[in-house]
Amino acid sequence: MKLTKSQLKEIIREELLREVNGPLNKKVMDLLKKELSDLDEGSPTHWYAVSIILEAALTDANFHDDAKKVASIFKKADYEFDSKSEKAFVQKCTKLGRTISKMCEWDGYAIVDSIGFYTSMTIGRPIGDKVEKLVESVSNQINEWSATEVIKQLGGNKFMAMTGAKNVFTSESEKSISFKLPRAKNGITHVMITLSGSDLYNVDFFKIKGNNVKQLPTVKGVYSNELRDVFTQYTGLKTSL
Repeated sequence: MKLTKSQLKEIIREELLREVNGPLNKKVMDLLKKELSDLDEGSPTHWYAVSIILEAALTDANFHDDAKKVASIFKKADYEFDSKSEKAFVQKCTKLGRTISKMCEWDGYAIVDSIGFYTSMTIGRPIGDKVEKLVESVSNQINEWSATEVIKQLGGNKFMAMTGAKNVFTSESEKSISFKLPRAKNGITHVMITLSGSDLYNVDFFKIKGNNVKQLPTVKGVYSNELRDVFTQYTGLKTSL
């Protein structure tokens, strides 16, 4: 059977949903598809809706400075209907933004990643890319020493999106970085990576529930270019496509 262009495009979109982004992005996509179904994707009113949703989500998560930059991205945003109905429209979109903020657990990176993905699929990749870059790269959330290099070796922002890693903490004195994983095999919930020597790291895996902390395997003497493989081997999580 020969596929039409529109059918092929839909298949590609579904593949992106399954492979490129995680469950959270799909949940946000489904929510926005449903709630904004009466708008023509890519229309000025659709741009307006997405901009309000994104600004509200970031504001709710206390990313106020980033929220102020939203309008400069959605320059084609405009309400095309009766001005009397605009207030209710804004209220609906603002509520949606707060809902997404809660879904993302008030994580600014997760907010721009999920809404950026929806934007790429409905408005266009150039605008989606700008949305995803609104909140500073995760490397700016951590100290300078070599934590940025650790995140980079793991896959950078793609690593954060693919694994759902969050609650990133570093210790400059200990030269370590740790983060929480929402889903991983063997009950692993947290990972700590510590610089132990020249370009060598120790990787500790933990299972933490409440006040109960269980030490799982520790892998010592890992080179920076081996971090991805070690991480995937023990957690079962891919760090990139």
